[in-house]
Amino acid sequence: THAEYVVDYYRERNKKRSVCHDFLRGNQFSDRELQAFKNKRKTPVIFNKLKTSERTILGLFIQNKYDVKFSPWNEDDNKLAAVLEKLRIWESQVQNDILHDLHPFQEAWVGGNSFQECFMDVVPGKEPVMLTQNVSPFAVHFDPDSREPITRSDAQFYDVHTYMSVEELIDAFPLEKERILNDLRGQDLSASAYEKV
Repeated sequence: THAEYVVDYYRERNKKRSVCHDFLRGNQFSDRELQAFKNKRKTPVIFNKLKTSERTILGLFIQNKYDVKFSPWNEDDNKLAAVLEKLRIWESQVQNDILHDLHPFQEAWVGGNSFQECFMDVVPGKEPVMLTQNVSPFAVHFDPDSREPITRSDAQFYDVHTYMSVEELIDAFPLEKERILNDLRGQDLSASAYEKV
């Protein structure tokens, strides 16, 4: 299927990226190597040369004010880029400058990119609230046939893998309600089933 093809395409990339994440976090030994240390009753010593560079980069963001700039893909996009820039400034003020969250910068430094999702939380009878949350780069998959690695302007789609409740799934795909319910028939959807996984 389409989803399996995309996941398979990105599997090797995500595997390499996870090595970078593990190395930075100090997980530099395989399970087999850790077991060998344990058998010899020794504690592995980790020299993480990346930490000093990471602290320098993140320190720059902590100490300096920065702005988010939108680059137009072509000349026709100049006005759109200016509008998006003003919208992002307004959004950061509404959310009490959530842009200074260092997590996306850390993700981008380790793996080359990071993603955030901005959305409105709408509750009937209450004023809508704008929220921004970080999205795992391991969950974002662009069209594998895209050949523009920076702008992705030629991408036909991008997928974001996420967990959804059955109700959210049916709300998102109302025409597929019968198929969704048929696929779930006979499965244990209780909380205890998830605890076992």
